[in-house]
Amino acid sequence: MPYRIIFLFMLLSAPSWSHDVTPVDNEFSVNVITDPAISRRCQNLLDQRNEKVILRQKLATLLSRNERLAKITPPEKKSISRELTANNLGISKELRLVNLRIQRDEENLIRKGCPGIQL
Repeated sequence: MPYRIIFLFMLLSAPSWSHDVTPVDNEFSVNVITDPAISRRCQNLLDQRNEKVILRQKLATLLSRNERLAKITPPEKKSISRELTANNLGISKELRLVNLRIQRDEENLIRKGCPGIQL
């Protein structure tokens, strides 16, 4: 009889002996130490890339506007047509350069090991 009482007491008090287990999501944030210098550098790189993406969008809009203007320009306005063609060439070159810069920035982000990249 006393063995049964001791066994029941041990069985009922077993949950209080167990240690607390942290959830996996919380464990990751507790165990990972992030260096603030790395975070600032990565944020700076992301900001530079985002500025170039905005510039790319503006250039694409200018290019489409320029092409629309070239289409509606009357053939008699040769000087305007020449200017629009020159603008079109300049904008398309600048757009290619910006695309290359964005690609370079993305590669730098990956090379420098920025955690949690969302491109």
